[in-house]
Amino acid sequence: MPTLVVPATSATLRGLRARNGEVRSVDGVPDELLAGASAVRSTVSGVNSRSAHYRWVMRVRHKARAVLLDDGHLVFLKRGWPGGDPYCTTVGGSVEPEDADLEAALRREVMEEIGATIGPATEFLTLTEPRGTSTVVQHYFLANLLDMDLDRRHGPELDAPDTGDFEPVRVALSRPAVAALNLQPAELADYVLAHVEAWDA
Repeated sequence: MPTLVVPATSATLRGLRARNGEVRSVDGVPDELLAGASAVRSTVSGVNSRSAHYRWVMRVRHKARAVLLDDGHLVFLKRGWPGGDPYCTTVGGSVEPEDADLEAALRREVMEEIGATIGPATEFLTLTEPRGTSTVVQHYFLANLLDMDLDRRHGPELDAPDTGDFEPVRVALSRPAVAALNLQPAELADYVLAHVEAWDA
């Protein structure tokens, strides 16, 4: 992934923001995003600690994910491994270099993982997850499922022997049904629970 090395003055540290695979200098970045970069700093020799410069490297990965509506139901992916607790998550994955944009990545992932096509997609939630020396930005979209054929599924997740359960599930478009899913991550589950009844309107 693209990286950027910048001097770590107080102004630049508060101005780092990740977007579209690169780091830009803008205002209003959350502290947790800066924390992801701080793990790889190194002091330049010959300067005092008050004015020290650091080498900061931040890798940013973007993922596109879908909450799918299907005739009064929601479609998620059920994941699980022997000995572990099963959970549900959204269809989707990493934006690849060949993807024209986030929505193109979303459509590709939906076809790969559940063999489906979707209608217009609307982004409704973005979650930023610092992970050591990298930051993952999860983009969540709402879209109608047009058709699904599991025989069209393909991709590394289906070929890997350690993938575990990787099956689509349909649940009623209701708060009790969503609450029973163990939907991950928790921030997404909270959002869906707060809005699922409006989506059913």
